[in-house]
Amino acid sequence: TPTSCPRWWRSARTPLPTLTPTITPTPGAGDIIIQTGDDVTLDSWAPDTNQGNAQKMDIRQGNIRSGLLRFDLSAIPAGAAIERATLHLHVVERSNWRDLTLALYRVRRTWDELGATWKLAGSGQPWGVPGCDGIGTDRDEFLLASALFPEPGQTLTVDITELVREWHMHPDENNGLLLKGLGGVSVEYSVASFEHS
Repeated sequence: TPTSCPRWWRSARTPLPTLTPTITPTPGAGDIIIQTGDDVTLDSWAPDTNQGNAQKMDIRQGNIRSGLLRFDLSAIPAGAAIERATLHLHVVERSNWRDLTLALYRVRRTWDELGATWKLAGSGQPWGVPGCDGIGTDRDEFLLASALFPEPGQTLTVDITELVREWHMHPDENNGLLLKGLGGVSVEYSVASFEHS
C-alpha cells in the first residue's frame, strides 16, 4: 500500500503573528511632565491620622483605604492646547496576589495634604461623609475612569485628558482625584506618592 501523509500535515500552515513590543513614547518638545502636587491616604482604620508625608498611597477595597491626589498644573502655559493628559501610578507593593480595580472620582471640595484624614478634609473641616465619600459634596457620583491594578513594579496609566483640560481652563475647580479600590476580595495596593524616593 502506498504511504501517505495525514491530511492535517499536508494542509497549509498559517504563519504565527509577529509580536511587536509596545514602546513608551519619550517626551517630545511640547510635552510637560508634572511630578509635583499633593497626595494623602485616607484610612478608616486610623481615622484621625494624617498620612500626607508618607512614601506611598494605600488603596484597599471596600471603602477601607483610599487616596487623594492633586496635581499642580501651573507648569502648563495659559492658552495651551492640551492634546492628551495621562495619569501614571507606579505600583510599589500589594498585600496579596488578588486583583483590585482602581476607581477614579473627581473631588468636589478643597482639602489639605497635611490636614486631611478619614474624618477631615482639613483642620476643623469634616468631610460630608468620612473618606471623602459624600456624593455631590465631597466627590462626583460617577466614575471618571477605572483600571485594573498591575503587579508591583509596573505602572498603571489612565487617560484623564478631558478633566485636565477643564482644570486648565478653571484652575479653581482643581481639587484632584479620589482613588478608591473596587473588588470583593480583601487586598491592598500601594502606589508611589510624590514623596517616594
